[in-house]
Amino acid sequence: MTTIQTSVGPVQVGPAPRHYSQEDLAQMDQAEQQLRAAGMDFTTVENATKNANLIGDHFQANPHLLVTVESIIRFVNGNNTSFLWRSPAQQRFDRVVAVQGAERGEQIRHYLAKQNQLVNTGEELYDNAAELLEELHGRPVDSANILNAIGRISAPTSRFDTRTRRQLHFVPQPKKQHYGHHSASDDANRKPGQFVTDANKTVHQYKAEILASQAQPSQDGDSAATISTAAQREAESLQGAYHSETAMIQRVMVFRPGTTETDWVKTLSARKNMQAVLTRQRETQLMRR
Repeated sequence: MTTIQTSVGPVQVGPAPRHYSQEDLAQMDQAEQQLRAAGMDFTTVENATKNANLIGDHFQANPHLLVTVESIIRFVNGNNTSFLWRSPAQQRFDRVVAVQGAERGEQIRHYLAKQNQLVNTGEELYDNAAELLEELHGRPVDSANILNAIGRISAPTSRFDTRTRRQLHFVPQPKKQHYGHHSASDDANRKPGQFVTDANKTVHQYKAEILASQAQPSQDGDSAATISTAAQREAESLQGAYHSETAMIQRVMVFRPGTTETDWVKTLSARKNMQAVLTRQRETQLMRR
């Protein structure tokens, strides 16, 4: 620090700001890539600025220290806790986004923010987003593909499928009251002493009910699509008393013969059967206690 005389009196002047050469800046760029890969947070302007300023201040305070990748990494390692880092779940999401693109990353986060079946906050948000993006494997990020991806992730692993999947984080479902204390809101179809009454309805019965619920039935071609859409909506809304039951119900899929296209009417019937079986098993266990 140097003191100089001015018209207003003595003023202390610090060292001149350090000027970086093009080589210095290139070394900083290389170090940033390594630090980003190691999990340093450069995802927001605020966090990137703080991390960069810590490094810049270090070289300003040590003007004779060479700017190299090694000297930057050494300083970061010695002051690790002063920097901002991405969590393990965030780093996994970042790696997936680096491959699939930032736009797909924003699309999956936007989808998760709008729904209430999967956890969409905190670390579990990034786990869910990364797992779904990997399962989509380039498919469009839309409701139909995401629901199919959830089904594949929840399904048992096949010996023909080599991808290691991590289970998704679902929003905990409220527990229903024990046997003998059911409220009317537990299940609109449930009557005392009975299980779900429409679990064993035929496909034709479901079609008739769905058609009857439409205010203005469409022509033959459109009515099939209407039936399928209504059946899909109902099938996707079915839940069990616990998360594990809901996962088992949502795992049930019936495909049209010779194709991979979902038959939603038959899937709805199959899922209701599964729901009834789980209800019967749960109530049997409660009665034995």
